Amino acid sequence: MKKNRICKCLVLTIILIYCAASIADRKPNIVLIVADDLGYADVGFYGVKDIPTPGLDALAAGGTRLTNGYVTGT
Repeated sequence: MKKNRICKCLVLTIILIYCAASIADRKPNIVLIVADDLGYADVGFYGVKDIPTPGLDALAAGGTRLTNGYVTGT
């Protein structure tokens, strides 16, 4: 019984170490788009139909949209 528990813990530890090593090897894919005077309703992925933005729409569909950003001036 005790040997079985030790064996399970050892296998679990090996799996966790393998998973942590494989995650650490991946680099994040980050695209930051900065635009001057780009309004909330100026891109297609927010529902605008009169200005086509297929490239930005595809990026937004496959990723995460950060909708709130705040900047303080000096």
